[in-house]
Amino acid sequence: MTICKKLWRPGRLSEALNNLGILYLRTRRPEEAKRSFEESIRVAPAYDQAYLNLARVFAIEGNREKSKDRSSGLLNNIQIMRRPKKN
Repeated sequence: MTICKKLWRPGRLSEALNNLGILYLRTRRPEEAKRSFEESIRVAPAYDQAYLNLARVFAIEGNREKSKDRSSGLLNNIQIMRRPKKN
């Protein structure tokens, strides 16, 4: 992972981690998928797709509370982005 961090800017690394998580989901490896999505969020907290995918994993597992929590993280990002800029 260290080499990847040197080669990729945060947005690209976040996308790559998100895509890796999707592959883990497709191969029925939800724990690895969660770790990838969480790392994607850590690297680029504004990357909305990782929040949605992490919420999806929790929903698939039947954990509605965590799914709801991750979805609210996405909503917080949207609200922050829509705030008017201060002069």
